[in-house]
Amino acid sequence: MQQSFVRAPIIAVIVFNVCALLVRAYLQIELVARGHDANLAKDLSYLVVPPILALLLVPVFRRNRRALYACLDGHGLTLRLLFSAIGIGLLARAAYWCQLVFTVATGITTNSDPAAIEGPLFWFACPPVQEFELALVVWILLIPFVEEIIHRGLIQSTLMPSGHWTAVILSALIFTAFHAPSSMPIAFLLGIVLAIQFAGSGTLWAPIITHAVYDGLIQLDWRCMRGVWNPSPDDTPLIQPAVWSLCGLVVTVAGIAFLLSKTGARVAPRYRAD
Repeated sequence: MQQSFVRAPIIAVIVFNVCALLVRAYLQIELVARGHDANLAKDLSYLVVPPILALLLVPVFRRNRRALYACLDGHGLTLRLLFSAIGIGLLARAAYWCQLVFTVATGITTNSDPAAIEGPLFWFACPPVQEFELALVVWILLIPFVEEIIHRGLIQSTLMPSGHWTAVILSALIFTAFHAPSSMPIAFLLGIVLAIQFAGSGTLWAPIITHAVYDGLIQLDWRCMRGVWNPSPDDTPLIQPAVWSLCGLVVTVAGIAFLLSKTGARVAPRYRAD
């Protein structure tokens, strides 16, 4: 079968994505103003994003339906690729925690509040079950699927004829632009990983699964785990935690690189866009 790539109007896709997220932001503000919890409002408001994008992108989906079906073909998801995608998601979240421990232990990340408890002190306190279930649906099912369709399925695929690395980097930069400034460095690195997965495997299921695992772990440690660790500047650097966390970071990054190398070096053939 002759290879071809999705042909989507990238600027229009970005504009439509911005529009959907602006509607979400408006609803989120309204829900908070009406007394809803901020996290619940954030999750509930995202439910409008998929239908808005589906409506706005109907012409794009119709034109590229066969190419997108090929990217979502379940036959491309082998058992090996499934476990690799899960492993990359787990290692990526572990790498995040390793870098966080390292930056705190070395004094790079600090708390300016003089009354802050030094710790370390950690405990678990999950939100109500229904709220947590909604968060898991949004962050494990909806967000990974929608974002991978947009950023890898449409944007990266359209950029592929310009070169694989060009497509990987540019799609990761666009993906990063849709995140909060504080999370942009992590979002860019994760975007690179997800883009390499898609370029190497030819299936969107690889980055979708990795994205879902990573976001699912965020919900567990963000919503359920509470922690305090603010070492005094006079006590930093803390050599032992810094060394162990740096070793952990090296190991997790090496593990991600190894698993990425197993996703395949060739992009699977795609159907021609209609």
